[in-house]
Amino acid sequence: MSEQLIDWAQVSVGYLLLLGVYCLPAFAALAWMWRRSKYGVDWGPRQKLLTIGLTAVAICVLVVLFGYVYSSWHTGMEWMD
Repeated sequence: MSEQLIDWAQVSVGYLLLLGVYCLPAFAALAWMWRRSKYGVDWGPRQKLLTIGLTAVAICVLVVLFGYVYSSWHTGMEWMD
């Protein structure tokens, strides 16, 4: 039981680091990109940055989802041993 708690603690710390280092800056960049110009939304030369930001967020979501599925499967298989 304590080993599972340690495993979940390590996974949680990993997710927090991923959020702090990778996802939050990507969301901040997207929020900056999404701000309105004087006459409405005007992407202008920022389209490439918007694409990079959306890709970074998508990768972050996929990494978190994969990590959750893997850790759930890994801890679920331990009781079979």
